[in-house]
This record gives sequence, C-alpha cells and structure tokens, in this order.
Amino acid sequence: MSRIRLCVLADALCDPHPRGLARYTRGLCTALLESGEVDLELVTQVDPAGVPMPPGRRSRLTAGREIVREQLELPRLLARHRADVLHAPANRGLPAWSPCPTVVTRHDVIERIFPPARAGHRRDRLRLLYADAIAMRRATVVATVSATSARDIARLWPGCAPRTLVAGQGVEARFFRPPPTAALEALRERHRLPRVFVLYVGGFEPRKEVAALVTAMAACGVRDAGLVLAGAAGPWRPGIDAAVAAAGMVERTRVLDFVDDADLPALYTAAACLACPSRYEGFGLPVVEAQAAGTPAVVSDGGALPEIAGDAALVAPVGESAALATAIERILTDTGLAARLAEQGRRRAEDFRWERVAPRYLGLYRRLAGTGAVPPAPAPVYA
Repeated sequence: MSRIRLCVLADALCDPHPRGLARYTRGLCTALLESGEVDLELVTQVDPAGVPMPPGRRSRLTAGREIVREQLELPRLLARHRADVLHAPANRGLPAWSPCPTVVTRHDVIERIFPPARAGHRRDRLRLLYADAIAMRRATVVATVSATSARDIARLWPGCAPRTLVAGQGVEARFFRPPPTAALEALRERHRLPRVFVLYVGGFEPRKEVAALVTAMAACGVRDAGLVLAGAAGPWRPGIDAAVAAAGMVERTRVLDFVDDADLPALYTAAACLACPSRYEGFGLPVVEAQAAGTPAVVSDGGALPEIAGDAALVAPVGESAALATAIERILTDTGLAARLAEQGRRRAEDFRWERVAPRYLGLYRRLAGTGAVPPAPAPVYA
C-alpha cells in the first residue's frame, strides 16, 4: 500500500505554551507517523524557535504578507512537493485554490457564539472572516471532533453539512500511565498543592465559568478540600483573584497559571476530582485526559461536554453553582461513587486513544488521495 504524502499546517505547534489546538495537532501528527502510512510534511509560517516538533519534513512559508504566503506560496509548495492531501488542523488556513484535496478541522464555533469581549484590530477581524469563508467553502472535507460541533457547523454553514465528518479527537497514551509516587510528591511540593483538591484545567475566559466554580467550592461542605486552577489566566487573572477573595477561598485556592505539559498526567492523578463548568465546549480534552488518569469528573451541560463524558461523569446545569457544589461534594464524600466514576472514566477514555482515532483520519486521507471524493464514512458514536 502506497504511503500518503500529507501536508499539515503546523503553526499551532510553534506555541511554547500549547493549548487545545496545538495538542490536537501534535497528537494527530504523532499517531499518523506511528502508523507508518504517511510521509508527513509540516508547513509553518512562523519560526518554531526551538519548540519540539514531531519528526518529518518541514517547510516554512516566507513571503512577506500572510495572504501571499497562504494563497500563493502554499499552493505552489503543494504542487512542487506533489502532496496528496493538505490538512489545516486549527480551524482555518486553507488556500482558495489547492492542487490537491484539502481537509480543515473545525473544532467548534465558539468564536461565533461567544465573540471576544474586545473587538480587536479591524484587520484581524477581516482576516478571520475571510479565512473562515475560504476554509468552510473550499475545503474538500470539514472534519470536526464531536457531533455537537457538527450540528453547530451545519447551522452556521449549511453548505458544509454534506462535507462534514465527525472524525474525533484523541488523548495521548501518557495520560493512561500512572505516574510514580515520587513524581506525584515532587509535583505536590513544587506547586504547594493541597492534600485533597478539586482541579480545573483550561482557559479563564468568562465562558469557562471559573468564577462559578470558585463559588461552588466555597459552598461545598468539604471544608478541607482545596481548589487548584491551572491554565494561562492572562487578562482575566484580576477577575479570578477578586472572585476567590469574595468567596473567602484565598487560603484554599492555588492558581498555577500555565502548567508544564509534562506535569499534566501527575496533576490529574493527584486531584480528587476534575471540574469543567464551561458554558460551551466543542470537545473538552481535559475531561478525557482526567478520565484516562482515573480521576472522576464533574462537567456542565455546556456544548459537547455531556456527549464526550458520557455516563462517566456527573453533570450539572451551566451556571448553577449550587448544583455544581452538590456534585463535587458527592464525589469527595462518596468513595464508592468516586471509584465507580474513575473506572467508568478509564473505560470511556479508551475510546479516545489516538490509536483508535487516527485510523479515521487515515481512511479519510486515503479516500481523498484516491478519488478526491467526499468520504461517506460514518461518524464515531460516543454515547
């Protein structure tokens, strides 16, 4: 069987503080390379600047203007390297014309449902509009990570529905491996973690409802349980600090800002519970990572979170701190429930191993490389 010449737009990998898009891109590329079925070329517009990248051929677009790099230089590179498929894994980045079939992964429609509080530069807004228009209109296939996102994509871009495939997202194998006790203790000491704590991992944008989680923890009856907030707080840090102070949670809360990626498996394992109270998520990777590590989870009913968590997590209505507090308290006080959710979570997370998810992408690439037709592959069933 011939190998697929696959080009992946890899600018997300150049971020030294990887979040969801970067981790999706890295996990997919790593799994594809391990399959032995692709010749991978990573294409970037920015200098990786020492950030570790998956192995494979690398090309950098160097034209002076972004629109020239994307719309002229990239198609020429694809033709010159005789690419079979181009994949843009971070929502946008496709050229209006390509010499080969194209795939864009549209993870969610968060930017349309929750526009940024700050309008930003007019040029940046126009850039997003034209990049979205090209990606969603010109992609041979629109891949996405959940049935929830697929429905939202069809609602906003009806013409994409026949070309949309729920291919899913994976979790890396390292989250399934229990970290050594010494590593857990070192992590606790380094970050001064409470002995028992509820963990939040993610961004601090208002839609993430971190303040509601702080309020819920203040109302939780387990008074010796701490709260650990891990993620890049950025401009929202003052608001979070104010919420912590107003709830009387200063002594029980640790805000870690960005946590080194290598520490995440141990951080999940050390936690008594993961809480994800977000108002909307297109997937919810921290939930699956926590489940892989054997940590029970509480999620909101926002977006795809119930779809992804399945019956392996407790669900609380978005924005209802009292219900969230009750769910957290149940996990912290009912050892039988916590153990059952932990076991169900491990089984649930098995469905999201990259070894199981990557073949869907490989099948997609093979069908595109062979015929250029839209694949009729069924969507994965997470429920």
